[in-house]
Amino acid sequence: VNATSFLLQYGSVLPTGGDQQRLLDSLSINYVVETTDSAFPGDPTFDFVRSWYNNVTASSSLQLMTGFPGAQVWRNPSALPLVYGVNLPPQDSGNDSAVLDAPKVLIPFHTVGVDRYQVTLPKSAPRLVVLSQGYDGNWIAEVGNHVIAGTPLMQMLNAFDTGGANETTMTIVYKAQSIFEAGAVLSFAAIVTSLAF
Repeated sequence: VNATSFLLQYGSVLPTGGDQQRLLDSLSINYVVETTDSAFPGDPTFDFVRSWYNNVTASSSLQLMTGFPGAQVWRNPSALPLVYGVNLPPQDSGNDSAVLDAPKVLIPFHTVGVDRYQVTLPKSAPRLVVLSQGYDGNWIAEVGNHVIAGTPLMQMLNAFDTGGANETTMTIVYKAQSIFEAGAVLSFAAIVTSLAF
C-alpha cells in the first residue's frame, strides 16, 4: 500500500498508538511503500499523515527493505492473509477496538476465479469471515443455499456473518462479476447466432 494515499483515504477512521500495527495486520497489508519525493505540506491533514506514518514505520515488526531507489519499502511479516476469521460477537463488529482485539483465525481458502474465493470453514466456524479487500457492497458470500451480504468492518473491510454455519464451505464472490459473466455468455450466443445466419 502507498502510505500517503492510504492514510489520506482512511485517515479519519484510523487508530493511533499501538493499534496501528494491528490495523496493518488486519488489512493484510504486506508492504508499506513511501516514495522519497512525497511532499507533506503544513496543513493538518498532511500533519496527521506524517505523524501516523512516522509512528507506524517506527514499529519494530516492520522490516525496512533495501534495493528500491526512490522509495522506502517496509515488509510487514505479521500481515494476515487475504481471507481470515474473527471470533467476535456481531454487536461488536462496529467497534474498531473490539475488532482489533478479537482473536483472528486462519482459515483455508483458495482463488476459484477472478473475484471469487472458496473458503473452508472449520468445524467451529469463526463468527465473522473477513475479506480484506476495500469494502464494497457488491461482495457477497454463499453458504449452502444462503446468500450473506457483506458488511463493513472498521469501515474498510468486507465481513460476512457465518451465524455459526454448519456448512463446511463458503464462496465469496463479487456479484458484479456474475453480471459480467452473464453478459459474456449472452454476447457469445449472439455471435454464434449471427454467424449461423
